[in-house]
Amino acid sequence: MTVSRFMAYIDAFNRHNMDFVDYYVSDIVFDKDEGEVLEGREEVAQWYADFWKENNETVTVNSIVIDNSKEFAFADITIKVSAKAKPNQGRIFDEVIFYELAGGQIRSIRGVYHQERRH
Repeated sequence: MTVSRFMAYIDAFNRHNMDFVDYYVSDIVFDKDEGEVLEGREEVAQWYADFWKENNETVTVNSIVIDNSKEFAFADITIKVSAKAKPNQGRIFDEVIFYELAGGQIRSIRGVYHQERRH
């Protein structure tokens, strides 16, 4: 995984392009940090397809550290979410995310810090 490859993943995600799951191994484990764990590309893609029907979501990467020798990355990100019906009313999440990597792809995703605020 390189910074440019990670940013391409975020770009696909922000465009709500379902190809973002191609950056995952087929058996990705995505801990949504709300007691919900998504397993596999298809389950992640379906969850986001359903979520994005009614919500806008964008991710801004504030900083990222990638260590390919140990196969992990940490990203400091800001997520903005709002209902499509009320785009000026939403939530902002400041998060630090841990990514486990495998062969240049993302194997697991887990939040390690979370703070929410309104916008």
